Amino acid sequence: MEKTSRRGLVPGDIIKLSLGGIVAADVRLLEGSIQLDQSMLTGESIPIEAGPDVQTYAGALVRRGEQWPKL
Repeated sequence: MEKTSRRGLVPGDIIKLSLGGIVAADVRLLEGSIQLDQSMLTGESIPIEAGPDVQTYAGALVRRGEQWPKL
């Protein structure tokens, strides 16, 4: 695994999302499930359960789970 800054990300990269982290870029989840707080983006106060093929956006907060989504 290689660490890089947000500026170094390119389409097709796979990144790690984990509890308490902030989604660094718009990504598509590949497998499993994760709970995301998107209230800063949507105004919705209830976190969502996101699974395979769900698109999520930069700025969402990971409330539960761990994922390796693709940009």
